[in-house]
Amino acid sequence: MTDTSQKLMEADRLLRRMIQSQGRPDVFKADVGAFLDAVRRVPSMLLKEFGACPVFMKWYEKRWASVNANRSVKVLISGEAMDIRPRPARGDVNGDTPLTESVSIATSCGDGMTVLYDPPPSAVQQHWYFDVIPEMDVVAVCEECTDSLKSMVSDCERVFGRP
Repeated sequence: MTDTSQKLMEADRLLRRMIQSQGRPDVFKADVGAFLDAVRRVPSMLLKEFGACPVFMKWYEKRWASVNANRSVKVLISGEAMDIRPRPARGDVNGDTPLTESVSIATSCGDGMTVLYDPPPSAVQQHWYFDVIPEMDVVAVCEECTDSLKSMVSDCERVFGRP
C-alpha cells in the first residue's frame, strides 16, 4: 500500500468521525480541520511517490485536471474551503435559533402511560456548510472529494503499480 493510499484511509476515518460528531461543534470542527489536512496532502504525496516516471507526469496532469474540475475537490484542495457554519434550523432564515444539546420525545402508550426518551447529545445532528459551497453539506462535499481522490489514486496504482 502506498503512502498516498494510507493518507486517503486516514481521511476516510476522519470523515466517518465527522459524521458522528456533527452535534458537537468543537469536535466536528477539529475533525474537519484534520480531514482537510489529510486530503490536501494527497496530490503532493502522489507526485512524490510516482513523479520520477516521465509517463506518470503526463498521466497526472491530464487526470488531475479532470479530478480538480470537480468543485468539491477544487475548493478543498486549494484551501478555499476554510470557514464552516451551522445550517440554520428550518424556518429560521437568520440562523438565530441555537441547536439544543438534547431533545426530549414523549410517547403515549395505549395504557395511558407516557414514556420520555432523551437521546444523548451525540444523537442530535447538526448540519454544516462551507462558506464557499453553501448549497452542499460539509460531509457531502468531503465525501465527494474523497471519492474523486480515491478513484484517481486507485487508477494510478493500477496503471503504474506500486512505487
